[in-house]
Amino acid sequence: MPSTTAFRRENIALIDSTNAELLRRAQTNAVHGVALVADVQTAGRGQRGRRWHAAAGDALLMSVAWQFARGERIDGLSLAVGAIVARVARQFAAERITLKWPNDILLEERAKLGGILIETLPAADGARIAVIGIGVNIREPALADFRQIASLDALPPTALLAGLRTREADGAAIIRDALAQSLLVALASELPVFASHGFERFRDEWWAHRAYAQTTVRATMSETQPGSEVAAITGRIVDLAASGALIIDDGRALHTLHSGTLSLRPLTS
Repeated sequence: MPSTTAFRRENIALIDSTNAELLRRAQTNAVHGVALVADVQTAGRGQRGRRWHAAAGDALLMSVAWQFARGERIDGLSLAVGAIVARVARQFAAERITLKWPNDILLEERAKLGGILIETLPAADGARIAVIGIGVNIREPALADFRQIASLDALPPTALLAGLRTREADGAAIIRDALAQSLLVALASELPVFASHGFERFRDEWWAHRAYAQTTVRATMSETQPGSEVAAITGRIVDLAASGALIIDDGRALHTLHSGTLSLRPLTS
C-alpha cells in the first residue's frame, strides 16, 4: 500500500477545479499524496452536478489524491473524510458541527458549512486512486452569491466566520491556511487507517455527530429517467452500516440507503 508522511501541497491562485486537475494529472503522473489548494475555482463542483460557489478567500478549496491498493475497499470513504474534516473544523468553530449523510458538514443542522466530493479512477495492479475534494466556507458569501445558492434546492450556506461578509482583509486567510494544514496532517494520519480497516473505524465518530438524530427525515432518490416517478422514504435514522449505508425506519420497514443521487432533508411539513 502506498504510504506518505505528509502531503505535497501546491497552492494555486486560479483553477477550474482542484478535483478535475488531479484527475487530469492522474492520467499520466503519480498523484498519490498530492494536495491542491486553490484561491478561486471557476468550475468548482459539488454533489449531483451542482456548482460550488465561493469568491476569492471565502472558502477552503482543496483536493487530495490517495491511492488504495487492490483489495482495499473504499466504501464509506466520504463519511470517514467528513468525520475527519468535522473533527478538525471544530477547533475553529464556536457552533456545533454535525454531519449530514453522506457528505455534508453542517452548523447546528441548519446550514451547510462544507462538503466532500470523491471521484475515483483505476490505477495499475488493480489499485484505485481516490481524488478527495473538500470545500469549507470560511466567510459567508456575498449577497449575490447567497441568493444564487439559496435559489437551489439546497440548505443555505454558512461559514466558520458566520456573519462576516466584508471583503476587507481579516483573519479569514489565516484561518483558511491553518485549517488546510491541520486537515492535511489529519488526513495523512487517518487515510492509512481507513485503507487498512475501512469505515468501521470511523463509524462511531460519524454516528455521534450525525445530523437529524432526533428528527424525522425525508430521503428522496433522484429520477433515473426523465418523467419517472421520484421515490421517497420518510422516517427516522436508526443505524449506519459498516459500509456507510444509512438505515431509515419508516415505521413499517427498514430501508438501507447507499450513497448516490439522493437528497436527505428534515421533514418540516
